[in-house]
Amino acid sequence: MMPYLVFISRISVLLLSIWALYVTLTAFTGLKYYFPLQLAETEAIPLHRLEAVRCGTFLTLAYFGMLFVLKSEKQLYPIQFIKVFFLLYSFSGFILFYNASVAFSEYVLLVFFLVCAFIIHVSTRDHLKKYFYKK
Repeated sequence: MMPYLVFISRISVLLLSIWALYVTLTAFTGLKYYFPLQLAETEAIPLHRLEAVRCGTFLTLAYFGMLFVLKSEKQLYPIQFIKVFFLLYSFSGFILFYNASVAFSEYVLLVFFLVCAFIIHVSTRDHLKKYFYKK
């Protein structure tokens, strides 16, 4: 395993976690940010971004719900939840952004989360095999 990918993965998740906490805490005080750190003072958060988060969340819920219903014995790390959400958010975002005819620059957001999901996938792949297949 390439140790630099694990390091990049951990730093990416740490920064996104700090961002999520900051945005949540500032929302409690009435300030609203959207990714990366755009303050939504005069305009609302763009609807296509809200819809992408909503659909990504619901698709993630459906994915893990179906794993439960189908009695999947597969154990999952918490980081895998983040990876699944990033993938499904990007997937639904590409469709919703395309339908809303948004500017090309908006797609950079989706590519960012897709790259994060890929980095998480690659950096945790060997670790998961070692953890679950010990004898």
